[in-house]
Amino acid sequence: MSHIDRNLDRLLRAAAKAPRPEAGEISFATQTRTLAAWRAARAATADFGPLCAWRTGLATAFGMAVLAVGLSFAASRGIDADVNDPYVVSDPGFAVAMSTGWLP
Repeated sequence: MSHIDRNLDRLLRAAAKAPRPEAGEISFATQTRTLAAWRAARAATADFGPLCAWRTGLATAFGMAVLAVGLSFAASRGIDADVNDPYVVSDPGFAVAMSTGWLP
């Protein structure tokens, strides 16, 4: 450990042991400015309400699409065994339609 590292370690240990002053209450002017800035920020984001609704709708549609694809893959797990079996049906498209319950 170098001399600088030892001095830095000693300084950090001393800083950790130092008493911490309690924070006093903030002034009325600071409270007023903070509240005004918070209200202005809320008003600025209120203009993006339709955009947020559009993004929420897009995220919901994406989630439903992922769910539909996942359910489709889950339902088609046993189809491959029937399609490759030559004794089931000679037409693979018909085998898929029959195993999924699709009727023309």
